Parts: sequence; structure tokens; C-alpha cells
Amino acid sequence: MDQAATQAKIRKQVEFYFSDSNLPFDKFLWTLTKKNDGWVPIKTLADFKKMKMITEDFDTVVAALKAEPSELLEVNEEQKIRRKTPIEKQDIFGRSIYAKPFAVEKETEDKTADLLNLQDEIQDFFEQYGKVLAVRMRKEDGHRGAFKGSKVAAMDLEYKGTKLETMTKEEYHNSKAEKYKDAPVTRKKGSFNAFWEEENRNNYNKGGKRGRDSFKAKDKKNDKRQRTEEEQPKTSED
Repeated sequence: MDQAATQAKIRKQVEFYFSDSNLPFDKFLWTLTKKNDGWVPIKTLADFKKMKMITEDFDTVVAALKAEPSELLEVNEEQKIRRKTPIEKQDIFGRSIYAKPFAVEKETEDKTADLLNLQDEIQDFFEQYGKVLAVRMRKEDGHRGAFKGSKVAAMDLEYKGTKLETMTKEEYHNSKAEKYKDAPVTRKKGSFNAFWEEENRNNYNKGGKRGRDSFKAKDKKNDKRQRTEEEQPKTSED
């Protein structure tokens, strides 16, 4: 990969980290942006696995981020970076699709790198049909579980000769709710969502019985929305 292509890939990856599609759901990075007036050390980003797969040279990362102006990000002289514009809540649920099957063709000893490369391949595949904001891999059991071969990213598509089963995310959630409606559930830790965290914090800060009751009602609503993903019984299917 030549220098220009490497720099472009670095900028694209870092802009994704701070995007509306990722930042509110990345607990680690979101927490960092709540400190130091939003400034995050570029060194922290450069140490991410995905960034190291692009380049392990820190100076190359800094140079790439300074090479071109960004509408989303700004870099200071202390080699720190931050988002320039406020987060905008997106209709992630309504704009997502679920698709399967996908699989790593040639596995290596570095399973994480295998999956990150597969993620890039699938993003490139879907970008033939339009802009892709994010590609998320579904895991067997939370963040560190095995990849299930499906993605939340209706078309008649084939990926490397295999016809894909696709549906909207709403259809997928409804099908899971129906499939598991009578089954015992095993609760999993919910995924991070900055919008819900802020909403819950604001409700608590209001104080009084009305504020607490409002928090409980909205918390139940949020819990119900996540239930098909977080309370499904353990299974080897899907």
C-alpha cells in the first residue's frame, strides 16, 4: 500500500471511531471524550488493533491526521484529537440490515486480525450498493465471544458465491422474539449506549419521586428494546 492510500485508510478509520455510528456505542472512547475538553491522545488510537493492522508507525498516523482538514475532527500540537461537532442521534435500528452467512476463509493464529480483515472485506462488498456507516459482527456471548457468521449491516446478494440471507434489523429482532418467546432466558450484560446512559443520568439528576418513576419507566422500555439480543437463551443456532 502506498503512502497516500495508507494515510487515507488511517483517516477513514479514525473518523469512524468518532462517528455518530460508533462513538456513542464505544464505552472506552466515549469515556475518554468526556475528559480533557474532548481531547484524546492520538497514541491511544494508534494502539488499537485495527490501527496497528494499517501501520505500527505512530508518526505515520499523526502525519495522516494532519495531512488534510477534516469536517469532523481537529488535531492540536500536543498530538491529541477531538470531534468538532456534537453527536447526533441516528436511527440506527431503522437503517440497519442483518445478513448471513459470512466466514473467515483462511484462518491464522491471530483470530482477531482474521475477523477484522473479514469485516473490511464485507464493508467493501456492501459499499458497492451505497455508503456503509458501520459493520458489526454478532458474537456468541458478548464482546469476546466467537463470531456467529452474521452481521447487522432487502437485497438478493451473493458473497463469494454464497447467497446471503438478508432482512431488516426490525425483522430480525421480531423473528428472534417469536423464536424465543417461550424459552427460558439467560441475561447477558447489555451493550453500551451513550444516549441511554445520558438519559438515565438526567432522570436521576432531576430528583424526586417523579424523576425516579420516569427513570424506571424508560429503563424498562430500553430493556425491552434490547431483550431479543441480551436475553436470548444459550444456543448454537442463529
